[in-house]
Amino acid sequence: MIRSSRPLPSPCLLARDLPFKSFRWLMTPLLLWGFLCFVMLLGLSHLDLDFAFMVHGRGPAEWKDFMSRSLFEGHSFGASDLPTLLLIASLLLYAVGAPALRKRNPQLLVQLGFINLAGLWISIVVHMLKGASQRPRPYQTLEQGLPFHNFYDLSSWTFQGWGHGSFPSGHTASMMSLLVFAYLFRGEKTRRGAAFTVLAMAISMAFARTLVGAHWLSDTIGSIFLVMLCCDLLYRYILRVPEQLRWLAEGHVYPKNLTYWEIKLLPRLVLGIFIPFFPILIWTRFHSAFWVILCTLFSLLLFFFFIKDLGNYQLRQLQKLKGTPRP
Repeated sequence: MIRSSRPLPSPCLLARDLPFKSFRWLMTPLLLWGFLCFVMLLGLSHLDLDFAFMVHGRGPAEWKDFMSRSLFEGHSFGASDLPTLLLIASLLLYAVGAPALRKRNPQLLVQLGFINLAGLWISIVVHMLKGASQRPRPYQTLEQGLPFHNFYDLSSWTFQGWGHGSFPSGHTASMMSLLVFAYLFRGEKTRRGAAFTVLAMAISMAFARTLVGAHWLSDTIGSIFLVMLCCDLLYRYILRVPEQLRWLAEGHVYPKNLTYWEIKLLPRLVLGIFIPFFPILIWTRFHSAFWVILCTLFSLLLFFFFIKDLGNYQLRQLQKLKGTPRP
């Protein structure tokens, strides 16, 4: 194999080519979409109690049972097991087959890295929110007399134990996480059709979880929005999958020292999610405005360094791919 004698691109040139490094990603429609989702959730949260009263206990029992049960909870196969089993299969293929895929099909390796990182990160984010919020479920409010809380009501964020809070819906998020596999399709129409199919499955799961009294309406819709935002953020702005695929199509070689870099990124992303929880933790423990303001400023400083570190890590890893001379 004859390698080109061209000099490697300079880090400065590559940094300008990667918008995440230069913070230009902050001006993308992704944040606008996230803001609109949050505003919509605020509106839906005021319908939670009335909607729960209207639909609680209705619907076919067999369908609700199938949508709710799971092999991993000691029951028979249920609807939420499909995405979990697919993610496990993807993780095994990624872990065992990465060395061979790096040489034979590096494009698939890039896509598997995105699928596995997205699946793991979404699961961690959902369970962090569920454990932190401690929001009572509809059946607890309607049948046991526990107070109703909106998802944004910090008075219900107790941090007195990582229980199974209502917000967001884990089953709905799990079903919606099938969206990561829609990115495998190349054609825009095919990818869009797969995405709408996954969305329909997630809405079906959301409705079932609402009927059995396990989740409020805002829990399930919030899960759908959360998964969509996480997938788009990872695919386009953090992992830069379209650029990686383009560089491979142009003839760049997938380097050995880039293998598994997506999974190595996971601790940084988990830390980035935990930082905003710090002021909330202080508020729920001490209820002191002074300490909340102080901790908020500290968290903003930490988040700035987190973004900078994440951008530097992204730059170093992607430079290995783009800086590899063509054969």
